Amino acid sequence: MHLSLGLSLCVLVTTVVAQQSVWGQCGGIGWTGSQTCVSGTTCTVLNDYYSQCLPAASASVSAYPTQGSGTPFPSSQPTTVSTSPTQTVLPPSQPIPPIGVPNFWFSFGDSYTQTDFVTNGTLPSLGNPLGNPPYPGYTAVGGVNWIDVMTVTYNKSLIFTYNYAYGGATIDASLVTPYEPTVLSLTDQVNEFLSTVANKPATTPWTSSNSLFSFWIGINDIGNSYYESGSRDA
Repeated sequence: MHLSLGLSLCVLVTTVVAQQSVWGQCGGIGWTGSQTCVSGTTCTVLNDYYSQCLPAASASVSAYPTQGSGTPFPSSQPTTVSTSPTQTVLPPSQPIPPIGVPNFWFSFGDSYTQTDFVTNGTLPSLGNPLGNPPYPGYTAVGGVNWIDVMTVTYNKSLIFTYNYAYGGATIDASLVTPYEPTVLSLTDQVNEFLSTVANKPATTPWTSSNSLFSFWIGINDIGNSYYESGSRDA
């Protein structure tokens, strides 16, 4: 009797711990974590590399459009749609109604962070939280890197990440020359942000209370300064 109860509790605890939270990753190439989502969410395949626990449809949910070029978020009360209690998989061309609104992450840096995001490509959206290129992007490690997992796995809310980081970047190309002239320095990356979504367009309605700005930079400034010719007195 005691043995049976102990085994039952062990199985129960294992099951609960193994469940992924809402917005968490639950599958994809190279994924070794749990493929089970918490109650009320469904593990949805978004591409070969990434499946995500998305909220199941409820009796009444707020429909936010998929974010993309020229597609604004609602500036007023969102449209309310009625659905059946049973989860319905929507076609890829239609948005999946989320619960809540996104938080925004604007990231700047070098190869430690890069995913090869470009400002004129697909913007982050529900089911595609890093926008372009498709998850996990083009990284220095050839697969998932830290900003990938922070966005889709170790998150406690829906996060849309605008990752301006560029491999080989220095803080300012006029101070420390990058290895190629096409490399976007930290200064260039910030200017990209300022010229695109800094004015909070309808497609990217960030605020000071729902946004994070991060910078991981410096290794190329040290390395390039060492290898370049010139005075080392500084």
